[in-house]
Parts: sequence; structure tokens; C-alpha cells
Amino acid sequence: MNSSFSVLIALNNYIQDVAIVTLAASGAVVWIVLRKQGNTAPAASPPPVVRIHHILSRVAIFSLALISGCAIPRILFFRSLEFAPAVEDHFIEGLTARHLLSLVIALTGVWLWVRANRRMKQPPAAVIGEASPGGDR
Repeated sequence: MNSSFSVLIALNNYIQDVAIVTLAASGAVVWIVLRKQGNTAPAASPPPVVRIHHILSRVAIFSLALISGCAIPRILFFRSLEFAPAVEDHFIEGLTARHLLSLVIALTGVWLWVRANRRMKQPPAAVIGEASPGGDR
């Protein structure tokens, strides 16, 4: 395989890894901002909170698009450019751990975004009721 092509695939893999971390980080930031907001209803959220959610939603959507798009070449060339060197270097466990960690980080990012979006769409009474002793989930 051409070394220039291998470099492009390695760059693709790096971009996907960064997109996974960006998805999780943006979800964590929105989740933290909404937690700091407390029991304020999302409809009554201060404009900066709504703006942060809107901007980071775009970042998350872009990250998901990159993750999906970069997955295609990564899957197609996984055997020759990731798995074969891992077998040769006796690093299969490390490669497995790396991909499992990436999966956990990506799923955590998606979970944080689902929670944040649910919180932003809640009616005011539901948010206030969430803080009550019986409303904890």
C-alpha cells in the first residue's frame, strides 16, 4: 500500500478520534451548564444558556457527521493498517482497549446530549418537580 495513502488513513483515524472526544466534551459542557442553572425552567433560561446549547448542538452534529464519515475508510482499511501491525507488535489487547474506550466515550457523549436536550425541552413544572425529593430519577 502507498505510504501517502497510509498517512491519509492515519489522519482520517485521528480526525475520528478527535471528533469522538469533541462530542463527549461538548455534551459534558452543556450538561454542566444546565446543572449549574438549577431549577430554572428551560423556557426561562438566560439567553447565554440557550446560546451555548445552540452553538454546542452544532458542534455535536458536526462531530457525529465526522465520526460517521471517517468510520467508512477506517473500517475498510482496519485489517491492513491497524490490525496487522497490532498482531505483528503483539498489541491486540491495546488496540481492543483503544476501540472500547472510544466506544464508551462516544456513547457517553450521546447520552449526555440526550439528557441535555430532554432538559431543554422540559416544561417549567417538570424541571421544578425534578428537584423535589420524589422527583429524583
